[in-house]
Amino acid sequence: MVPVPFWLYYFNIGDIDAAAKRVKAGGGQILNGPIEVPDGSWIVQCTDPQGAMFALVGKRSYSAIVFFEPVASLDPSDARFGLRKRPVE
Repeated sequence: MVPVPFWLYYFNIGDIDAAAKRVKAGGGQILNGPIEVPDGSWIVQCTDPQGAMFALVGKRSYSAIVFFEPVASLDPSDARFGLRKRPVE
């Protein structure tokens, strides 16, 4: 089967995770994603309830968590503490 060319429209949104939930709640389907792209944005490819394809691009909502990374050293100043971002589930 030969692929059929088509246009895929990308809509800029503020929160990719919230938008993906709205797609599902509205009867749409998530086909692919969220996928991170090099500029730090995220992409989700979707279909609406009638099957039309579209994509969403935006940032993810994050919550900061505190982390500790142990290191193989006797010097306590080598230990690393900090904040890491992770997507909100």
